[in-house]
Amino acid sequence: MDEHAAVKRITHLMRMEETAREAYDAALAKVPGSKIRPSMVRFRQTHQEHAEGLQRLTAEVGEGPVGSGAYQAYMDDVVDSVRQARDYHGLFSTMRTMEAALRLQYEEAVGSGLPDEAAQTVRAYLRDEQEMPNLLNIAGHGLGQA
Repeated sequence: MDEHAAVKRITHLMRMEETAREAYDAALAKVPGSKIRPSMVRFRQTHQEHAEGLQRLTAEVGEGPVGSGAYQAYMDDVVDSVRQARDYHGLFSTMRTMEAALRLQYEEAVGSGLPDEAAQTVRAYLRDEQEMPNLLNIAGHGLGQA
């Protein structure tokens, strides 16, 4: 993979991570007393750390962040859906869908021929992403107030 293609792929992941963080901000506003809130805060922080790490990685690999891909419009719709969710079921269904889309993008990036250091970082972030949906599935049951 050439330098520009690698930076574009990493930038795409970075933008999706930023959007995921924004979705968690919106979701956290809807669950002020929920038992799942501490996990959601941790997920939000993980997305923030991933976005920052990916931004640094774009500078190391090449010219810095470049334009984003087609999934960005979808991710923006996810944030809107989270903001409009009227109950926990809708909220967590949307969050699980978002995490699945992000995980898919990481899986594709792992096999895309990124430079070694970038591939190593993306694999580590994929492992983090693979943990999130499991906790969100658990969260969808017994979400009662603390």
